Amino acid sequence: MSGETPARRPRRWPYVLIILILVLVGAAWWRMGSVIVEQAPPGSPGYHATGMLPLEFIVATYNVQARPWFDDTGYKFDGISPKLNPFDLVGIQECFKDHEDLWEGTTHPVRIYDGRLKNWYRSVGSGLSTLSRFPVTEVITEHFAQSGDFQNKPASKGMVLARADLGNGLVLDFYNTHLTAGSKEENKTARPAQVRQLIEFVKRNSPPEHLVIFGGDYNLRAHDLDTSLPADYPADLVGLNRGQLLTAICKELGFTDASETITGAIPEIVDHILYRSSSTHDLVPLTWQHDTETFFAPDGRPLSDHEPLIATFRVTEKTTTAEAPAE
Repeated sequence: MSGETPARRPRRWPYVLIILILVLVGAAWWRMGSVIVEQAPPGSPGYHATGMLPLEFIVATYNVQARPWFDDTGYKFDGISPKLNPFDLVGIQECFKDHEDLWEGTTHPVRIYDGRLKNWYRSVGSGLSTLSRFPVTEVITEHFAQSGDFQNKPASKGMVLARADLGNGLVLDFYNTHLTAGSKEENKTARPAQVRQLIEFVKRNSPPEHLVIFGGDYNLRAHDLDTSLPADYPADLVGLNRGQLLTAICKELGFTDASETITGAIPEIVDHILYRSSSTHDLVPLTWQHDTETFFAPDGRPLSDHEPLIATFRVTEKTTTAEAPAE
């Protein structure tokens, strides 16, 4: 017998472990999702003609009720998708799945979807999608720090800013959001924090020379509520009711609700299209409607538990009034 020691087989488990770790890291990264921006080249069909002022365009905001487990998007998105084409800018909420199907029948050259998870245990992204007939030069997103109760925690709710180029150096910041729903105490705590975060988000990102439209499902309304703000309301907005929270947004950001300009306030509505002129141009709503006729399936079923809000805006250059000579 030979006294030679048999050669040891190389240990393979470290390599297997490394491969397993890489696979798990890759799967986690893939699951966290991403912000998808599809934009056709300049000059492609579908873009809104820009250049001469006054410029008019149509905006819509719509909660499409596509929850991750409960809703059949087949009939919904087949019906909704082509009905979005008349609008130049569209903010969509609660599209927690099948956003490609929602886009299928649209002709907008710019499509944005925020599919990012806030953290690993969330089930779905923000559910926010934006469609535009204007070129978009920048997309900025942010999740809300507070989520509310159990029904709100699966979603990674937040805000999406699409910076639209209206031509000739004119910029429109088009925002989209979906705030926490429900009346439980956790939601009453989360909503003021989300509103404060929303206000600071706009302050950071929209300088005075930008036009601003902020649409979405705010889950804020003035129904049977006092909307007037106390003179010494707290900076964290805690203790304010839903109507007062909406008033705080408008007060601190210089926003106006398009519905108030056209029809007067409609207290029951939780969706809103808020707007602000810039330091150089006026942004004026010409029409506003709470659609009640179009967004239905052929069998008469409503396509969502919300109805879209639709507003037409006009942009004009500010005119300066000469001061009267002193007597």
